[in-house]
Amino acid sequence: MGIIATLVFPPKVASSDAGRAIDGLADDVSELLGRAAGELDSMAEDQPQRLAGAAREWLDDARRITHDIPVVGAALIRAEEGRRLNVRAVRTPHVEPGLRQGLEALEHTAVAIRGLMRSVADASDGDWVEEDSAREVLRDLAEAFRRLAGGADAFGELVRHEGDVQVSLSHADITRLQEAQEGMLAVRARLDSALTEAGPADVVELYAATRATVRRLQHELALDERVRRQLRLLRPRRVPARGAVRRRPPGDWVDPTGPDDKTQVLPALSDGPPEDDP
Repeated sequence: MGIIATLVFPPKVASSDAGRAIDGLADDVSELLGRAAGELDSMAEDQPQRLAGAAREWLDDARRITHDIPVVGAALIRAEEGRRLNVRAVRTPHVEPGLRQGLEALEHTAVAIRGLMRSVADASDGDWVEEDSAREVLRDLAEAFRRLAGGADAFGELVRHEGDVQVSLSHADITRLQEAQEGMLAVRARLDSALTEAGPADVVELYAATRATVRRLQHELALDERVRRQLRLLRPRRVPARGAVRRRPPGDWVDPTGPDDKTQVLPALSDGPPEDDP
């Protein structure tokens, strides 16, 4: 009876719910980084010694975020399984592969941020926090955290819009992620410069860990990489035999700008973020 009811009264396609859950994961990562950046700015003004206690709290929050990832994955599984038995899904774009790729990228991002917070916590017990130079280090960290937060937030919103078959990706979605990538590139250049300056071993390791995390997120959240992944999901198009003319039945018109029957595809970029160094 339950299966018959599902066929007669099919539920809505759950891809939108999965997209919102994935965006929620991105929001959690972004909120943690943004809050930590604000606290680092405050510490740079006075009491850098507060870093140790704050860093442990950030690490605990980062652990919680990674522990909650299976809940987001369950929402995506429901969307994937629901499509198989949902007659409503027949005429909707197959966006679940793109959502899964987005979840994987954000899962890797969350794990990388947890590792970064571990590095901050480990370095926070060093004597360098008592020196005047600690203020500049904290400001550099705050700027890096803000840029990473912007990248996670923009990427999560883009994935959410991909999951909503009623919403088309806008130029603003693409622009936000491009600007976030440019911001991460700029802060990485600053970290490269800081690493060339002599300093305590704890500070050098902290800068190196931050730079490595920025580099990782540049790859995971890269717009051009997502375009390539999305394009690989497309089914090969059949090429009609030479001389054959395919006629479309009257009234059977398809909007060429809309998503195809496999997945929504992001527009290709002419000038994407620069390739990462090996």
